[in-house]
Amino acid sequence: MSSAETAYLVRHALLRDAAYQLQLPGDRARLHALVVDVIESLSGGRPGEPPPLGAEQPTQWTGLPIDAFAEALAEHARLSQSRGLEAARRLYLRRAAEQADRQWRFDSARMCWLEFAELAGAGDRGEALLMAGNSAYRCSRHRDAEPLFMRALDEARRLGSRRLEGRALLGFATVLLEIGRPAPAEDTLREALAIQRAEGDRRSEAVSLGNLANLCTNGSRVAEAESLYLEALSLHAALRDRNAEGRVLGNLGLLYRDTGRPDEARRAFERALALDRETGSRRSEGRALASMAGLLRETGRAEEAERFYLQAQVINREVGDRHGEGALLGNLALLYAETARKTLAEETLAQAIAMNEDVGDRRSEGIARGNLANLFKDTGRIDDARREYARSLELHRAVGNRRFEAFALAGSADLLATQGRPDEAEALLREALVLHRASGDRRGEGVALGSLGRLELLRGRSARALECLEEALVVDRQAANRRSEGIALGLLALVHLDLGRLDEADAALASALALARATADRESESFHLASLAQLRLSQGRPDDAKEAWLDSAAIVAEIGESGIPDPLVARVREACARAGIPVVGPKPAPEQSHP
Repeated sequence: MSSAETAYLVRHALLRDAAYQLQLPGDRARLHALVVDVIESLSGGRPGEPPPLGAEQPTQWTGLPIDAFAEALAEHARLSQSRGLEAARRLYLRRAAEQADRQWRFDSARMCWLEFAELAGAGDRGEALLMAGNSAYRCSRHRDAEPLFMRALDEARRLGSRRLEGRALLGFATVLLEIGRPAPAEDTLREALAIQRAEGDRRSEAVSLGNLANLCTNGSRVAEAESLYLEALSLHAALRDRNAEGRVLGNLGLLYRDTGRPDEARRAFERALALDRETGSRRSEGRALASMAGLLRETGRAEEAERFYLQAQVINREVGDRHGEGALLGNLALLYAETARKTLAEETLAQAIAMNEDVGDRRSEGIARGNLANLFKDTGRIDDARREYARSLELHRAVGNRRFEAFALAGSADLLATQGRPDEAEALLREALVLHRASGDRRGEGVALGSLGRLELLRGRSARALECLEEALVVDRQAANRRSEGIALGLLALVHLDLGRLDEADAALASALALARATADRESESFHLASLAQLRLSQGRPDDAKEAWLDSAAIVAEIGESGIPDPLVARVREACARAGIPVVGPKPAPEQSHP
């Protein structure tokens, strides 16, 4: 039986610490060494020495039962103060870091790699700093990652290791790209590529090509981006790096989506998801799910899109991808706004902006601020909208995001149009249209053409409005942007009505209503019903006009009034009033039968 002098039963942490402090320092050190010995003996013994870090052919990770205790063993080895356990401490720090990386505990991995770097020899120190930078980047600690990559770069140049230098430059460029500094990011990537090609480091070369493609996509250099993605895919396939192949396919899918190729985008996302799940790459899987959600939202499948966004968010949080979650929240808020949940949209955008600022993602922050400006405009907060459009434009121009610069210009134009400044609005819309066409963004082009058609309709230029809207419909259909197509059809119906083409107006409105309902676009559905009321009055059908108006009013009562009165709806209101149709209040509920 054990006595009180040889064993302690501790039920509280403070008592445990007090008992620990009762031991003499030398005894404590020997106890820590004993713990290492006991755990090793119970877990199959000490693992063999791993190969050097940064090997040309990375070795397959083989987990061992003792890895569950690796971080604790490294600490016990440190506290033992035994020179005989210094090698064990290095060994367990490395195994703890590698295991933490594979378990998405990237901040723990960063700390282990840093501690390992302090103990490593000259050959492994720079590699360990590089791994610490990679771990910091993966958990969106870009402010920590940047100096770690620079320390790895300094170590590489001190040692004359060109291979490590190329990979450190790649890591540094990746951070520059994420925090919205495209010009130095491109210079650094091209420097890294030159070294990687000279050293025959094809694996790093493939990653650099993919990152350079991302940079070209952000800068609207679509043809160059697509060529680089395909080159990177070819290299990854040759190296049988299916994990990296999945990441590149996900980014290529985004390019296909933004350039009006939804079918190719869907195939790329599906293939990326399959590869991510096959290789267990949860971080990439979360991003691919978010990308698929965006495609579903844009093609009018709002419920499926929301489901995918929420699945992606679970993964973002599981793996600590705060950068990915910040971008996702901005897009999820857009879906909430489009499905008449504006309070929830505003709350979600505030979360997105806070997270974007925290991780230094100026590109996603600019996008979220543009969406917030649209929301403020739609809810009548003109000064707030103007402020957010200005901030958004400043960020887009700083990071070279010309595609979203065009969206912010178009939003500002809509704001000017509602304030009775059509000439200024048209100038901004045409500037946006030039940017969309330069970047090959067919979706954005279709939306801008629809806005231009609306502006011409408000100015009474029916022929020019007809031309813009017919062109918008061609582009919307090519890009499979069903929501934008429905909006353009509703405006086209009003042009036909102004031109006295009542049958064409009727057909266009029927299609517009069907698309608004299919895409859960309640705001547009209400607008189209108001337009239908005006059409029915023109057809001499006042009872049907009243029915359509009350249906429209019921939706407004459900989702709330827009903050800025719509002049196109105002003219329907006036026509209804002249015809004696009530112009306020929701449609009454049907009478109930009583026994």
